[in-house]
Amino acid sequence: MERLKDRFSILKFGALTKASTKALGFILGGFAIASCNSSGGQGGGSTNALGDPVGSGYAVYSTATEVRIVTLATGISRLLDLNTTVWPSFDGREWLAIDTKNRYSTREDDLVSFDPSGTKQGQLRIRKSLHGIPKLSPDKQRIGVFWADEDYGESYTEPTFTVFDRRGNVVHRIPGVESFDWLFDGNSIYTTAAGEIFLADSSGRNRRLVKKMSGEIMDVAASRDGKQIAFSVLRPQDPQWRVWTMGIDGTNLRQLTTSRLNEMDPVWVGATGWLLVRQGVSVSISGYHGCPRLHLVNTLATGIVELQPEDSAFSKVVKYKDLNSGRDYFTSACPFSPAAWIQD
Repeated sequence: MERLKDRFSILKFGALTKASTKALGFILGGFAIASCNSSGGQGGGSTNALGDPVGSGYAVYSTATEVRIVTLATGISRLLDLNTTVWPSFDGREWLAIDTKNRYSTREDDLVSFDPSGTKQGQLRIRKSLHGIPKLSPDKQRIGVFWADEDYGESYTEPTFTVFDRRGNVVHRIPGVESFDWLFDGNSIYTTAAGEIFLADSSGRNRRLVKKMSGEIMDVAASRDGKQIAFSVLRPQDPQWRVWTMGIDGTNLRQLTTSRLNEMDPVWVGATGWLLVRQGVSVSISGYHGCPRLHLVNTLATGIVELQPEDSAFSKVVKYKDLNSGRDYFTSACPFSPAAWIQD
């Protein structure tokens, strides 16, 4: 669990301003969709049985000081003046973020929600230390996040996976969870440091072991239809994290990615069968060097996909053109946080 804290503490958490949320609504309303080639220019994109990610919404991630939204079709992007990680609901109409307030030697974090028009929906006063990414259930009635009773000094406690209702009341807590995601039916899937993958019902009390692997599992993500999951695995025989996929029932387990660096934080791109994957992610602040790279990876790939600096048959490097800078060229994305996906 310490790795979970380190990977997100690189980000600067702060207050969400009214101006910032209005900017979000302006940007989401101003994108045009077109196809692009691997260099980021205009042209035709490749297609396959899973569907082409070109034209399939936006990637959203933190740059450590701001939030960038990139259209997967054109690479056109804008920066938002938000210094926290945001995560959208299933329908993309509500966004959630952690608002951190440091008081003396303790953290008093709140959960803030807002919609793409820039209207603040509400603020849950948790007043405890929150970690990772807060995720809304499909019906938007519950929020899953990692909650520590205390974050500093001798009173430090490990963050525990916690589900809150919209009033900030604790619905349930499950110790030992490393990562989790909601399923479209309101149930959840979560992983442990012992290499276990569990399915749990909406109450969190009834769970079923789906798979036990040798190694640590994190970053579990469920497909939109709930039939597949993707996750990051650190196995004893491999010094790097890799992205794996599997059926929700534990069948068709396979390693999807490889490279000389870590590959982590898979996120499904709608119903296309593609994943957003971060490459070169550090698991600690002290070991962080350079920028992670963001890839689109096709789960229909035959064999293991080796992620390269350029596009290949089953992977594409996410690039963007920053209109704020006035530069007329594309740059590889540098996501300091997991990249969320939102629909058009």
